[in-house]
Amino acid sequence: MRRLQENGRYFACTDFRKQGGGPDEVYDLDFWVNEKNNTMTVDEVRVHKVPQKTDGHWTQVPRYNFDKMKFDEVP
Repeated sequence: MRRLQENGRYFACTDFRKQGGGPDEVYDLDFWVNEKNNTMTVDEVRVHKVPQKTDGHWTQVPRYNFDKMKFDEVP
């Protein structure tokens, strides 16, 4: 879980595996969360990385990056 310094919004990076797929066939989904009145609500889900098989090996291909975002890790 991370919190953006710019606007206080949270996001959680998660990995999902396709049922019946290989251990390296991973989808990286990001859940964007807002906090209001001590309640956290998911208001957006983005597919961050998708698995792609190249030369017999699975790699994750990013669809966007966080290069310009400043954030703090939340324990």
